Amino acid sequence: MSLVKYQLLLSAVEKGSITGAVEEMGYTQSGVSHMLNSLEEELGVVLINRSRSGVTLTSAGELLLPQIKRIVADNEVFMQTVSGMNGMIYGKIVIGTFPEVTSGYLPEIIGIFTGRYPRVQIEIKHGTQTEIEEWIEQGKADCGFIRTPESAGLRHIPVYRDRLVAVCGKERMPEIDSGEILSAECLKANKIILGERTEGFDYRKVLKDAGGKTDILHAGNGHGAVEWVKRVPGIGIVSVLYAGNQSGIKVFELENTGERTISFAYSDKRKLPPAGGKLAEIIENYGRDSI
Repeated sequence: MSLVKYQLLLSAVEKGSITGAVEEMGYTQSGVSHMLNSLEEELGVVLINRSRSGVTLTSAGELLLPQIKRIVADNEVFMQTVSGMNGMIYGKIVIGTFPEVTSGYLPEIIGIFTGRYPRVQIEIKHGTQTEIEEWIEQGKADCGFIRTPESAGLRHIPVYRDRLVAVCGKERMPEIDSGEILSAECLKANKIILGERTEGFDYRKVLKDAGGKTDILHAGNGHGAVEWVKRVPGIGIVSVLYAGNQSGIKVFELENTGERTISFAYSDKRKLPPAGGKLAEIIENYGRDSI
């Protein structure tokens, strides 16, 4: 049985179409269709429904999917283990995380990792706390960055103490220098621009200091809030991970800031593949300066 056929099936199901599997796996449309048909013939069951709108699993496909995922995941771990025995680390790591961690924390860590292990492919998946925990437990992600896990089935390493900060355009509020504490009076006197309601943060303290404002702009995410304050009069409230490396803004501390702990998490039931273990080592040695 060709493992590639299993991988193509998983890709088509995840992407929702044969075209998605073609783009991800690098095969031709006819090649993917042929191999999926061949897989169904070998197993003697129809695994997916094909239509103009995409592909969906049949009842047989839904029954077999968890076992197929396990076969593909076990093979990845096996191949990485063998390569590790030969002094080489290669393969793929899927990391679930929040966008602010991707932009503010991960670049340095990934830079160190890829410098040491250039043969390892890294895939980043953005999701909510619940989604990331489920991905790790179900094997859809090898590991992830989340706030302190709610699931008892996850191990975690605290790596970063994140906090809310205030930001504004670089030319605004000249009377206050970047890095100073922004008073409640300043919050009351200015329009508030919120990023997304990031999980683990309590915005109520900040909004209370702002006098219970109702004229609040919601920018959709922290990146949007940072970009808005460069052009719109007001004060953005975002994670310091978003604000840290941005140009064209000033960053202020808050009197009543919200805090949360970001942790590196992985399954308690499934052993990390060798490449994931090497990533954990780097995080332990280099990535815990702010905890």
